[in-house]
Amino acid sequence: MAAHTRLLAKLLTRNGTTFNCVLRSVHTSQCLTAGYKRRLQKGEAANKTRYGPLTDLPDYTYLDGRPTPLTLGQKKRKEDRINVAKRVVELVQEIQFAKENHKNRTLQQEKERQEKLSRKLKPKVGS
Repeated sequence: MAAHTRLLAKLLTRNGTTFNCVLRSVHTSQCLTAGYKRRLQKGEAANKTRYGPLTDLPDYTYLDGRPTPLTLGQKKRKEDRINVAKRVVELVQEIQFAKENHKNRTLQQEKERQEKLSRKLKPKVGS
């Protein structure tokens, strides 16, 4: 029985698509969402429920123009994006601080080197 299952698994995976084989049953559902390669090429999310107009925009609108309340998922995504933006700003500030610190340190080292050179004994000119 196990040999038949292994043979079936080899036949099913030869075209690059993976399937799960469990003893007496063969599951043919794919692990990846259909069309993920096309979406990645277009710069979209691999999973169509991650972001985009279908997940970010409300399902309905009020006729009198009131804003629709955000869903829990929309609130979470908004908070996540705000946190990512804050983290990016922090990292950019750290990089700018590191650049400035490196520049100041190299200037200080050059200044110290020049001071050492100026304090060295100089040969007599008159002899």
